[in-house]
Amino acid sequence: MKRYALARNLRKGFQQAPWKDVYTSQDVCMAHHSIEHVVPARLFRDKGAQNDTVHLFVTDRRINQFRRDYRFGHYDPSQKGWESCGSTFRCLKKRLFFPSHSHRLIAHTVWVMMSKYPYLQQYEDQCFESLDVWRQWLAVPWTPRERWILEKKEELVRGLCRTV
Repeated sequence: MKRYALARNLRKGFQQAPWKDVYTSQDVCMAHHSIEHVVPARLFRDKGAQNDTVHLFVTDRRINQFRRDYRFGHYDPSQKGWESCGSTFRCLKKRLFFPSHSHRLIAHTVWVMMSKYPYLQQYEDQCFESLDVWRQWLAVPWTPRERWILEKKEELVRGLCRTV
């Protein structure tokens, strides 16, 4: 099965099961969900890589629109210019986004994508505010919710691959 067909079927599968938002770990109402590209879609050279299921996750549509394609960064409440949506934050001036949850999962996902598609490494600074932030997030222990989100998605992908 081609990657874009798998991604399309993955979107259908996401609609049939309960999911947690990748950025907030809250339950996502399927009527208001969105499929998030953790690595911004504009960085990809082809649709196959852009739709690679490794970096596709469910999120609330409002949170996805709030994030846009901002880099992941460190939230400092003492600095001006931060605004919130639910339990996530962004800084318009610096084009940064800080999710309240899943730091390890996000950092791991970006690392896997850059390992699979080495040309993405040139865009490292467009994914994270700094290499230090990325390293800090990679050093955070996995949470049970992050593991659940990842395992649930991988289980769905395996099921879709078997049906083809």
